[in-house]
Amino acid sequence: MDTSDVSTVAKRETVNSEEDSRRPPSPKSSVHPTSRASASSKRSSYYRSVHEAATRARASAEAAATKGAYAKKQLEIKKQRARLDIELEELEIEKETAVARVEADVLVAAAAIENEVMC
Repeated sequence: MDTSDVSTVAKRETVNSEEDSRRPPSPKSSVHPTSRASASSKRSSYYRSVHEAATRARASAEAAATKGAYAKKQLEIKKQRARLDIELEELEIEKETAVARVEADVLVAAAAIENEVMC
């Protein structure tokens, strides 16, 4: 082989290696079996974490809904208590009014008796 042949062969090898570096790797030939398993493991881990996040979000939403339902019940009870408190205040006012009427009636009756006795 003369020097021109060696030079030509060297140029071809350089061109071929440059083309190889620009060409995307063939999926079958360049991927090692363990890297395929690693990619599968990463994918599985990703989906597992997505599933766990979705489960946490669903649990959180259900907990919020439960809290909301109990808060609604508590508000209803507080409304009932407020209505009862108002009724108690009204009853207290009615009682005081009735007591005042009875006292007035007794005093009027006593004054009438005294008037009769004095006359």
